[in-house]
Amino acid sequence: MANKSYHPKWDDSQKEFADAITKLELWNWLAQDEPPKDKGYMFWGHKNIDKISKLVENQHHSGASFAFYLRNMQYWAKNYNNNPE
Repeated sequence: MANKSYHPKWDDSQKEFADAITKLELWNWLAQDEPPKDKGYMFWGHKNIDKISKLVENQHHSGASFAFYLRNMQYWAKNYNNNPE
């Protein structure tokens, strides 16, 4: 996906998230696995979240903005067949 044209409203941070998810091959995981309802992405201690976080650590997100970006990526994974073009 790194060479694909991303949705025009995506900023560089969202594209970096998408690139990280592509590199880690986690699009299917995002489409299929839901975080626990009482935790969401912000408090879910899943190993894949840590992997993504390491690749985008230069963005310095708060827990809320990081979770927001993951929800956005989850939306793309579920609705666009893992292809945010």
